[in-house]
Amino acid sequence: EFQKKFYAERAKLSLIKRVGQPEDIANLVSFIASDDAKNITGSIMVTDGGFMVKHWTICKYTAYRSYVLFSN
Repeated sequence: EFQKKFYAERAKLSLIKRVGQPEDIANLVSFIASDDAKNITGSIMVTDGGFMVKHWTICKYTAYRSYVLFSN
């Protein structure tokens, strides 16, 4: 019961209104390993269901804080 509530609340935070599944990561890995991605280099690919887009201010602050903490 708790897990269902947790995932339901988490899904509300993403733009696509669902929680990511292991298959989502597997699909990205499969794409990166394929010839379709042969021209992609040095990229950061995010599979968060749009969380960063929806919550950009929070993510930007967290990324900056992590940079400051770990770059010194």
